[in-house]
Amino acid sequence: MTTSTTFVSPIGELVLTASETALTGVYFPKPRRVELGRAGDNDVLQAAKAQLAEYFARTRTQFELPLDAGGTDFEQRVWTLLREIPYGSTTSYGDLARRLGDPKEARAVGAANGKNPIPIIVPCHRVVGSNGGLTGFGGGLDRKRWLLEHEGALLRLGALCIALLFTHRAAAAQFPRSQHATVTQQVQATSISISYNRPVARGRELFGALVPWGRRWHPGADSATTISFSKDVMVEGHRLAAGRYSLWTIPEEPPKPWTVIFNRGVGGWHTNYPGESQDALRVNVSADTASYLETLTYYFPLVDADSAVLRLQWGTVAVPLKLKVTQ
Repeated sequence: MTTSTTFVSPIGELVLTASETALTGVYFPKPRRVELGRAGDNDVLQAAKAQLAEYFARTRTQFELPLDAGGTDFEQRVWTLLREIPYGSTTSYGDLARRLGDPKEARAVGAANGKNPIPIIVPCHRVVGSNGGLTGFGGGLDRKRWLLEHEGALLRLGALCIALLFTHRAAAAQFPRSQHATVTQQVQATSISISYNRPVARGRELFGALVPWGRRWHPGADSATTISFSKDVMVEGHRLAAGRYSLWTIPEEPPKPWTVIFNRGVGGWHTNYPGESQDALRVNVSADTASYLETLTYYFPLVDADSAVLRLQWGTVAVPLKLKVTQ
């Protein structure tokens, strides 16, 4: 009897399946058609959820779970090799084929890698192309990149340096379409820094369509946007303690003000709001109309002796936040 349960992770809600004796599957949101069995829980699923929580908290680098992934003999051999790839490391399909004894089997290794029903725990995300490209992943390249960044593997891979040698087509295949950016501003002794990924409009109607009015929206893409303050600050007249926060908003159709949310939950995915219990501050801000920007942008149009204005803008909608240092 197959039993299934869900696990809320920083990269989305995962569906876990297991028999009474072994874990049989880990599936990303909108999984391929699989037999999920009855909803419930058992000892195997409880152990899997506990170990996944430790992995995402960076306190576990290796899983110790009984597994039962149905597959051909060749697929089972590939999946066994996947479990031998160390945390924080990567290998290529060609390297795996050579370890299997036939360098010409790289394509078959890739196919077996794509059929792995227990990703993360059987770490198929650690396999990359021979040129360092991220190539495919059942959960999408954004999640693959997140997992490798989480493990520190991309630093070792040197993906950005390699990408400079690729053609535009290869680079586009390797990196997500929403590129990463950081913005830092000093106001007196207070450092303010925003880290985010930048979605592009690409002809889409934005607010009121792609971004609905009156519903919570994350102003960024992929990994959740974060803002950090080295010292306490005032945001729209309200005190906010020094620290690092994820940013969320509730856009409203003019003339209603937007709600901007500073949440203590960081390190997650842009679709996974950590919950109101972790909100540190909510402020209401009226949006402005500005010259069109194709790509979502954070910038500081005004910086004074003890204050600054941080602006979030996409398309013609701009949301200004008044910041004031307290020391």
